Amino acid sequence: MNKSQFLKSLDKVYCRIGVGKYGVGIIAIRNIPKGIDPFFDTTKVKYLSVTPKELIGIRPSVMNLINDFCPLQDGKYWVPSNGMNSIAVGYYLNHSKEPNMVAVKDGEQFITKRTIKAGEELTVDYNTYDDRVEDFR
Repeated sequence: MNKSQFLKSLDKVYCRIGVGKYGVGIIAIRNIPKGIDPFFDTTKVKYLSVTPKELIGIRPSVMNLINDFCPLQDGKYWVPSNGMNSIAVGYYLNHSKEPNMVAVKDGEQFITKRTIKAGEELTVDYNTYDDRVEDFR
């Protein structure tokens, strides 16, 4: 991205990491229209599948990071292919049973269910794309 592209991209910044009702999460910094992906840049992220067996011996603190940020689907964690240090703002979506975002493409992308007002926390129902249903009540 060059400087001109960067400056143009600022028109599409809708949210930031902050503290909301559910803890550290994503807060709208302006109204976000219904039906858009406010994390437009994350669609380019590639993911790898890793089984829990392949993660045996990983430091517990790193395993906690994987558990906190990576969905488990069909017995595999989906992790960013360029490493855990590449976690983007979208990873901070908190869980809610009454979310204002919806997961699409098995949680690879998130779309607003309705207009989200400035200052409101963005949330999604983890149960719609993560197999650990019992953990997300």
